[in-house]
Amino acid sequence: TDTSGYKVYIGVETWAQEVLSKVISVSSYLIFIAVSLPMCSVSIYQLRLAQKFNMKFVKQERALLIYTIIITSAHLLKCAQQIFWYVTLVIHNDALYDLATRMYGVANVATMFIPPMLLLAMSKRVRNEV
Repeated sequence: TDTSGYKVYIGVETWAQEVLSKVISVSSYLIFIAVSLPMCSVSIYQLRLAQKFNMKFVKQERALLIYTIIITSAHLLKCAQQIFWYVTLVIHNDALYDLATRMYGVANVATMFIPPMLLLAMSKRVRNEV
């Protein structure tokens, strides 16, 4: 471990541990957002078309769409935090780096606990089982 208490991998350059890992993380989040937003838009459009035919289907589709939008928003928060962390690494600002490190817990908890909490909130069947 280094002086800050973080793990340092022997044989791996510091820039690769810090910068490269954040580049990979930010890229994967941006791909997730780039795929999710158009899919949500298409779902909203198809939901409007389906309202004329099958109301049970519309209710299920609406619940799934709300679920997807909220989870995508949580991942967008995590993406913003990772981009902020990457920028602090590039500009070498220790105060902002500490802020980004403290924000990690909030973003990580949001992406980890929002899906099961939403499932619990939106599914009567799951609530009854719990």
